[in-house]
Amino acid sequence: MSIPVIAALTLIILAALSMPFLIHAVEKELEIFLFTLGLLAVTITGAWSAHLVIDAVKEPLAITLAVLITGLLFRRFKNQINAFVSHIEKKAGLKATIFLAVFLLSLLSSVITAIIAALVLCEIALTLRLSRRDTLRVIVMGCFGIGMGAILTPLGEPLSTIVVNKLSGAPHNAGFLYLFDVLWMYILPGAAAFAFFASRVKDAQIQQAGQMQNETSKLIFVRAAKVYLFVMALVFFGK
Repeated sequence: MSIPVIAALTLIILAALSMPFLIHAVEKELEIFLFTLGLLAVTITGAWSAHLVIDAVKEPLAITLAVLITGLLFRRFKNQINAFVSHIEKKAGLKATIFLAVFLLSLLSSVITAIIAALVLCEIALTLRLSRRDTLRVIVMGCFGIGMGAILTPLGEPLSTIVVNKLSGAPHNAGFLYLFDVLWMYILPGAAAFAFFASRVKDAQIQQAGQMQNETSKLIFVRAAKVYLFVMALVFFGK
C-alpha cells in the first residue's frame, strides 16, 4: 500500500473519530457520514469486489430486521410494559424492580438489540416516578449494562455483527453464539454490577409517572434504515 493511500486512510479514520464530536450535523446523521467514509475508504484502496458488495448487503439484514420488528412491538405493547413494571414494583419494591429491569434488559439486549433495550429502559425509568437524579442514574448505569449485554450475539449491536463476520472462517468458525460462549462469564457479573449500581436510588418517589413521546412508524423505519447503513459502513471499514 502506497504512502498516499495510507495517508488518505489515516485522514478518514481521524475524521470518523473526531467529526461527530466537533460538528453537530455529523453527529445527528452519523450513519450516513460513516457510510460515506466507508465508501471512500474502499474506493481509495481499490478493495471493491463482488464478495464485498454481497457482504455489505447481507450482513446488516439480521440486526436491521431485529431493530425494526422489536421497535414495532415496543410501540404496540408499551402500555402493557408500563403496567407490568408497576405491578412488579408493588410486589417486589422499587430497588428490586430496578435491579431486575436493568439486569434482564442487559441480557435481552443481545436479542432485542441495544437500541430497543435502551428505549424500554427509559420508559421504565419514567414509569417509576424517580427524581431527576435517580432517573439519570438508572438510565446511565442501565445503558452501560445494555452495552455489555448487547455484544453477546450478532443481533445485539453492529460491532458484534462485524466481529462474528470477521471470525466466521477458520480457525474460529464463529457462529451466532460464538461471542456468548466466549464472554458470558464476564458479561453476566458486569451486567449484575451495573444493575446493582442502578438500583441504589431513594425509596421515596417524588414525581408523577411520565411517558416517552410515542414513536411514529416512520421514525421506527428510519431508525432501522440508519442501522442498515451503519453496519454497511462497518463492513467497508473492516475491509
